Amino acid sequence: MTEPLEKTDPEFALRVKNYVNFDPNLHFRPKLKTKREYLKNKIGRNDPCICGSGKKYKRCCL
Repeated sequence: MTEPLEKTDPEFALRVKNYVNFDPNLHFRPKLKTKREYLKNKIGRNDPCICGSGKKYKRCCL
């Protein structure tokens, strides 16, 4: 007599269930940054480098 998959390997049974019931409409692409958000976070050439060296960005990590 065979045992149900839920009893023999519950982790695998859950993965199979999730695969079978997969709905691609539930998984959206991440929202891309708008141009304004990009410019707000942009590092200027004369700003201190983000690595923490204390040098200007244009002299350190550019």
